[in-house]
Amino acid sequence: MPENDDFNGDTQFGAGMFQTTTHEGRRCNASRAFVHSTVDPATGSSPITIIPNCGVQRVLFEGSEGARDLRAVGVEATELTPAGAVKAGTTAPVYARKEVILAAGAMRSPNVLFHSGVGGAEEVEGIEGTVLRHLPGVGRNLQDHADVVIGFRTKHIPNTFGGHWRSSLAMFRGVRDWMAGGERRQQAMTASTICEAGFFHRTAHATNHAGVPDLQGHFVLAPVVDHGRKLVVDSDALSLHVCNLYPQSIGYVRPRKGVGATAEPAITARYYAVEADMDTMEEGYRLVQDIVAGPEFAAFDPRPYQPDRWLHTRDDIRSFLRRHTETVYHPVGTCRIGDEGDGGVVDSRLRVHGVDRLRIADASVMPRIIGGNTNATSIMIGARCGDFIASEGQRDDQNLPAAAGA
Repeated sequence: MPENDDFNGDTQFGAGMFQTTTHEGRRCNASRAFVHSTVDPATGSSPITIIPNCGVQRVLFEGSEGARDLRAVGVEATELTPAGAVKAGTTAPVYARKEVILAAGAMRSPNVLFHSGVGGAEEVEGIEGTVLRHLPGVGRNLQDHADVVIGFRTKHIPNTFGGHWRSSLAMFRGVRDWMAGGERRQQAMTASTICEAGFFHRTAHATNHAGVPDLQGHFVLAPVVDHGRKLVVDSDALSLHVCNLYPQSIGYVRPRKGVGATAEPAITARYYAVEADMDTMEEGYRLVQDIVAGPEFAAFDPRPYQPDRWLHTRDDIRSFLRRHTETVYHPVGTCRIGDEGDGGVVDSRLRVHGVDRLRIADASVMPRIIGGNTNATSIMIGARCGDFIASEGQRDDQNLPAAAGA
């Protein structure tokens, strides 16, 4: 596998260091990149108002069931406890001066729509709701990068993350250096993304564009078991993730009866509904195992703990994949861009079909999952939504309810 010093260059193929959204030793998320920059350093004020510990129960509309002039006018919001439960007596309307923009992600955005009466009639009526706008594409087309972790113990490696006492001591020093700020922060162990290197590979089962990789590997400087919920404490350990970049299996999201939109919806990922996805991941597992068992890793004395031994037969590998495949937190597609008659939920300017003043700006609008991490693309979608609204100029404010603006 060739070295690649720029995965965003001419080709993704090869192994190298990831480019990351970090700045001055910390993750630069959308809040830091866009919201924090609006704060006036002299006064501490910002044109953006953020209400913490607040959940949206539903979008508020003007217009009746099936009306052609259905219009979003705000949201019904409620205060949440630290555990995410709704605080009794705190529900209140928040009205929009211009538009309502839903950006709750590929799992929550369709759930909010369902509880607002927008979606397939079967799903909305299943939670005893009134169908205001029949859009059967809501919650469909769920796509995600199925991911599996191959973990292995090693002899001592300085500056790895994990549950072993040596790792804990190294992390303590890293926190100390990070708190010191300046150059020490940027060079601190705890300024690491933990997942700094990886690879892109094209399998024999690829069906996407010629030459484009369909497999991504992440090398992690830590043991990762059950999303980090379980620790490996008896040894230093490392992990290699592998995920299918262009899955053919499609899942769906549905609302759960008896709970509100702030609760988790019912999620059916269907990762291996299409056999070709299992073929891709089996090849990915074999590739990772060959890398770890190769001469480049020999000095680290790698010993597998997940699985508990190297696997070689088709049945053993596929059994492991079925038991250990998990999300890598890249769900998309559940309110996708497209024609309404073809299952689309929003148009090319992110407007919900048949509903005025309502847009969706998150990963749920992607028709197909991209061949890489979805963070930057989701930020781009939000930026484009702002461009669309700005280009359309001032909207008519008449006949909106007289209440708090948002």
